[in-house]
Amino acid sequence: MKTRPTEQLIAMRDELESNRLDVGLCPDKRGCPRRLLRVAMSRNAPWYREFCAAHSSGRVRRNRAFDTRIRRRDLLAVLSRLIDCGESRSGYAPRLLSLAARFHAPSGDWTKRRAYTLQQYAIA
Repeated sequence: MKTRPTEQLIAMRDELESNRLDVGLCPDKRGCPRRLLRVAMSRNAPWYREFCAAHSSGRVRRNRAFDTRIRRRDLLAVLSRLIDCGESRSGYAPRLLSLAARFHAPSGDWTKRRAYTLQQYAIA
């Protein structure tokens, strides 16, 4: 299957590589000195969250946490293959191409955004 939206695929790959869910611990507001709360420090890319939500796992979780069948490293490999070769036989490929067709990259230069993201990780 040939792909046309290579700019969108590159933007999606860069956004997926530079955005990741990071969770940190902070003290409880109620003053319990030994209790820490999990707080999201950064989030996944919006299109990736939507993609994972559309392909949720059927597994029953004890704490109702989100679970997905999508694997980040496999998705990155398919995106790279689509960008480099223009085709892929992966099951992700048709869904990614339809998503790329309606994907709008955030404005701004990706190299600057990526450098800023790396700088933020270096500070943390």
